[in-house]
Amino acid sequence: IENTGHLLTFYPVFHCEINFIEYYWGAAKQFTCNHYEYDFNSLEGLVPEVLASIPPQLIWKYHARTVYIMDTYCNNIVYVSPEYESYVHTKYKSHQHIAISELEAS
Repeated sequence: IENTGHLLTFYPVFHCEINFIEYYWGAAKQFTCNHYEYDFNSLEGLVPEVLASIPPQLIWKYHARTVYIMDTYCNNIVYVSPEYESYVHTKYKSHQHIAISELEAS
C-alpha cells in the first residue's frame, strides 16, 4: 500500500478520541442537523454538500489534535487525570503569549 503512495495508519480499536475521522464525522453531522429538511430526498442531496463543506484545514486540525492526544498516552499520562486535562486542554488567551501551564512544565 505504501509503495503506491498511500499512508496506512492503525489506531487503537474503539477509541474515538484518537481517531480524527470521528471529529470529521461530528462536524458533518452538525452541518447536517443545521441544514436538514427532514425528508430522505433532501438528505440524499445534502450528503455531498456536507462532505465538501468541511475544509481541509479543519481536517488537518483534527488530525493534529489526535496526534497530540496520542502523545499524551505515549508519555504515560493517564486519561482524565489533572495532568491530562492541563496537557490536552491548555487554553491560550493570546497567540502571542505562552500559557502559564507551559512555563511551569518546562
